[in-house]
Amino acid sequence: MSQTLPSNTLAKPERQMGIDLLRVVSMFMVVLLHVVGRGWVLSAKPLSPTWHAGWIIEYLCYGAVNIFALITGYVACKSTKIKYARTFELWFQGLFYSVLITLYFALFTDVWQGLGVGTNVIRSFFPVATNQYWYLTAYFGYVFFIPFFNRLIERLNKKQFGLLVALILIIFSVTAVFPETMNEPFNTERGFSALWLAALYFVGAYLRLYPPKTSKLRQLGCIVIFAASSLIQWFYRAGIAFLQKHHAGWANSENGKLFFKYFAGELLHRYTSPFMVIAAVSLLIFFANLKIKNSAARRAIKFAAPISFGVYLIHMHLQIYRVLIQDKFKDYADLPNWQAVAYSLLTAAVIFTVCLFADEIRLLLFKLLHVRQLCDWLDKRLRQLAQRVLKTKQTRRS
Repeated sequence: MSQTLPSNTLAKPERQMGIDLLRVVSMFMVVLLHVVGRGWVLSAKPLSPTWHAGWIIEYLCYGAVNIFALITGYVACKSTKIKYARTFELWFQGLFYSVLITLYFALFTDVWQGLGVGTNVIRSFFPVATNQYWYLTAYFGYVFFIPFFNRLIERLNKKQFGLLVALILIIFSVTAVFPETMNEPFNTERGFSALWLAALYFVGAYLRLYPPKTSKLRQLGCIVIFAASSLIQWFYRAGIAFLQKHHAGWANSENGKLFFKYFAGELLHRYTSPFMVIAAVSLLIFFANLKIKNSAARRAIKFAAPISFGVYLIHMHLQIYRVLIQDKFKDYADLPNWQAVAYSLLTAAVIFTVCLFADEIRLLLFKLLHVRQLCDWLDKRLRQLAQRVLKTKQTRRS
């Protein structure tokens, strides 16, 4: 039986602006994660100051993907009307970068990574089906179910919804860190899957409909919890690295090999880690309650938030990633820790800014080509088709 939602679940402008800011911050975290995690941290000497600095950044930023999934649930949970115009537009955006960047590297450069040129060009026209961007593919794996998710959510009271969220987290997150289940029995693929993003959708929706009480002290507590959750994961990895380095004899023994088989440093290094979830939820709560009144800041957020996803689509295109990012910042590992951090932040800021303004150009081009109007038309036709199918089935039954 459905229950009327409490009035305090309605988002205020400041809260929505905070969520938009979180989109921007999370995307910068993704870029910084790739600069550090895939650029140089694996080249750093284990347990050196630079190694510690790199892995701390890695864990602070790793939950950014979870944040995006939480935001989807947070902002979309109150809509039960089936409208996919924005979904179609997102597909066109992925298609645009997949084809454009692939053709550029194929026609105008001597650098090529991955499969053959012809194969990659063909695959670029099917960005979702060929998994050109894993997050885009995973998103399309569950986005069409969102209206049905929302119908379910609408009919649950707070206690029932809370139980559902608890079961989701226990099944898909808590069990993922049990040593005996390193392969994850429910196939969430360490969080690189539509199943995991859908699971987080419900968590984000719960936080929107039943937000926790907040105060300035609790806001500060959210940041403390975020930092603590991230540092626990770094501490675990550092402990494993310490055992491998300073107790090499035992580590190479049968007992040692068995221990590291089940308690490897990668145990918590996954999106499904409970600590990753806690960190992401803490940031969502903090930014959802963040009041942004400065007009210049609000304008900057309104500019950056709608095009922030383009940063991901550009810098994580296979050719750009392999040619310009992967293992390209190894020299940072030889720097003092503060310099490695500073250079990484600067590099991430440059990549983020360039990609952001590039996507602004794409947005202007889409406006000239009336892509949004095309998506609205496709959405309308899809809904008309669905209504006809349902009407035909009802007629047959009667």
